[in-house]
Amino acid sequence: MSVEYSDHLKLRGSVALVSFGNTIEFFKTNTRDSTKVAINYEGMEELLLRFTGDRNLREICDSHKDIERETLKNFCGFLNSKNILINSDASYLPTVEKRFGRLIGLIEDYLPRKSLVIEALANLSTSKVMIVGMGAVGTWVAEGLARAGVKNFQLVDDDIVEPSNLHRQNFSNYQVAKKKASVTKERLLTLGAENVEIFDTKIDYDFFSENPPGADLIINCADFPNVDITTDIVARYCMANGIPHIVGGGYNLHLTLVGQTIIPGLTACAKCFEIHMQAQNQDDIFGVKKLNRRNRKIGSFGPLTSLSASITTIDSIKVLIGAYEDLTNNNTRIEFRLNEMDFQREPIPKNLQCPWCGKDGIFSRNL
Repeated sequence: MSVEYSDHLKLRGSVALVSFGNTIEFFKTNTRDSTKVAINYEGMEELLLRFTGDRNLREICDSHKDIERETLKNFCGFLNSKNILINSDASYLPTVEKRFGRLIGLIEDYLPRKSLVIEALANLSTSKVMIVGMGAVGTWVAEGLARAGVKNFQLVDDDIVEPSNLHRQNFSNYQVAKKKASVTKERLLTLGAENVEIFDTKIDYDFFSENPPGADLIINCADFPNVDITTDIVARYCMANGIPHIVGGGYNLHLTLVGQTIIPGLTACAKCFEIHMQAQNQDDIFGVKKLNRRNRKIGSFGPLTSLSASITTIDSIKVLIGAYEDLTNNNTRIEFRLNEMDFQREPIPKNLQCPWCGKDGIFSRNL
């Protein structure tokens, strides 16, 4: 990525410099990415610290005449392409920087210039997010997005708060017997949301025809009658209309399963995942007889719920700012294993023969 001599470049706040020998490691503390560069120049650390955004590249070149000007320019272009130097082509409003300073520090890691960060913050503010299901994952996702500056929500749920919800869902004792969506709306408004629309219903195959959402992102956190059906409902609508969506997170026979992020036409779709998992499960259960149990209850733990929701929220932010190349949950099945205290990641690539998004798929003409 090229830079100009008139550009004001700044070393990102998240970047740590580690020097050993003639090598400098640029370590991005937010994303945990690392870039190592062999540099035969003793004054490199001093040079890098001059990139504070208050002087342009020409002025920095003039203060280091022992480096060939064009070489330094190309090096800065490389560091900008690696999201180590950011182009300070705009200034953040003090009020915005005061409230969202940490969020800005994160978004800067995905964009090459401050003007694009400002645009990303505006996208968060103006985008509309629909969340289906105000339960163990949905309530925490809603709060996380509101704290990140999302102002427009659509909440779908007709359930009430019950005492059994309190250990894992974002509700309190005094809210028992109240509508989950209404309680969540009140909470979001205190966090800066401005427009929160409630759909007091369970989702079914007629829902979207009766309630076209106009949302920029739809997140499915509903499991009634089961997560496979709600995933199918949401995914079919979103694939037909080219809407990014996150589906199927939570507890579908798993303690903490992270929902996959789907960008129609770019990533594996819900049907790609279904086909992959059906083939895998068929191998696992070959010759095994399933014994059905009624009223089976799966364990649940509040901090694990919010862990899954936090990962979903981060990918939601990336979707809303257009950072598709940096998504975490796309083309991947992610599950947290409590015994190992670690995430299990299984790649699930886009299926070229998928009946939904493949070459001859039913939604391919919309992609």
